[in-house]
Amino acid sequence: MKTAVKLVILSLLVGMLLAALGVTLGNFWPSVLTLFGNIVNAVVRFFDWGGEFIILGALVVLPVYIYREVARRRRRRSE
Repeated sequence: MKTAVKLVILSLLVGMLLAALGVTLGNFWPSVLTLFGNIVNAVVRFFDWGGEFIILGALVVLPVYIYREVARRRRRRSE
């Protein structure tokens, strides 16, 4: 019973928040799809902007990481 009351109260609060943002029952799914599309576009734009930087940094970071891991594992074996 407590869980049901908590869920009703939470649903009420979320519903009020969504209504304040302009989301209604009629446009809920289109709003969700638009939000999902906006998130995908933001991720694509981020990698479009930062992809070259990520690759350039990885050319330095990954060999250093691999070297440190190999050295750490050799140290553990020798102990």
